[in-house]
This record gives sequence, C-alpha cells and structure tokens, in this order.
Amino acid sequence: MTGIDKARRPIAVLFGVCALLLWSASAPAGQAEAGDAEAGEAVDGAPGHVRGIGGVFFKVDDPKAVAAWYRRNFGLDVGDGGFAHFLWRDPVDPSIEQRTVWSPFPRSSDYFGDAGQQLMINYIVVDLDGFLRQLAANGVTQVGGIEEYDYGRFAWVVDVEGNRVELWEPPGPVAD
Repeated sequence: MTGIDKARRPIAVLFGVCALLLWSASAPAGQAEAGDAEAGEAVDGAPGHVRGIGGVFFKVDDPKAVAAWYRRNFGLDVGDGGFAHFLWRDPVDPSIEQRTVWSPFPRSSDYFGDAGQQLMINYIVVDLDGFLRQLAANGVTQVGGIEEYDYGRFAWVVDVEGNRVELWEPPGPVAD
C-alpha cells in the first residue's frame, strides 16, 4: 500500500463520508441541480455515483500534536492511529450505518499525490467500476489502479485542477 497504512485508511474513509454527507444533504446524489446539466453530466440511473463523504484528510506539521489538540478541544475520539470516525445513518436508508474518517497526515506524505495538495476528500461511491467508466468517458484521469481491502475498494482520480480525490466503495450495501 502506498503512503497510508491500513490503520489510517478507515479514518480517511470516515472523514470523506462526513463531507459527502453534508454535500449530499443539499443535492441528491447522482442528480444535477436544475439548470446545471452539461454534456456528459451524471443523471439519474447512471451506473455509479457519489453517495457521501468517506474521509477528510489534511496535511500538518505534527499529526500527533494536532490529533491531541482536536481530542482535547473538540472532543474528537482520536485513537492511537491518529484518526477519528464519525458515524452517521444514511439519509435514504437509515438502517445503513456510514462513517466518515477524519485524519491529519504528515506534511511530507505523498498519499495526496502532488506535494502541494494539502487536503484530500474521500467520497463514498455506489458501483466503483461503473463510476470509473463514467468518469473516464467524461475525460477524468484515474491515478493508479483499484485497491481492494476487507473494508472496501479504493480508486483515485484527479479533478480539473489536478487535486487527487479518493473514491471508496464500502463492502456490502451502500444506499442508492
């Protein structure tokens, strides 16, 4: 595995879920806002789409000190691995528990791709393979291959400004 150990990946995923959840609450996943449709844009029934934020990762000078500060001042349950999980119920199917991982990374980490990138968001996706095909058809560049673990499948793409974005398909059911 490159750049992130197995203990930190779930935290990264959790943070992404939280961010995506906030976004998905304002716009249904896979649907364009009225007036926002463009050629190649995802529409209802597309093979894959974003469901929520799985993780939020950011670079800092001293990850342990930052984690301790957030534990002490914000009450985050930051474990020995340096990450925290935010658990939430899926708004479409409340029987599904999702998580967003929050994690500071060392400033020297190459996990985000470009050394200048200070933040990376992990998005929970439905049908990772279908979503990657859809993104490729839209000219989006995938970085590396798909990695599979017991806690899900991961892939990376870069956005229009060259920022690496992580995609996570959790194991088991993900609400559409």
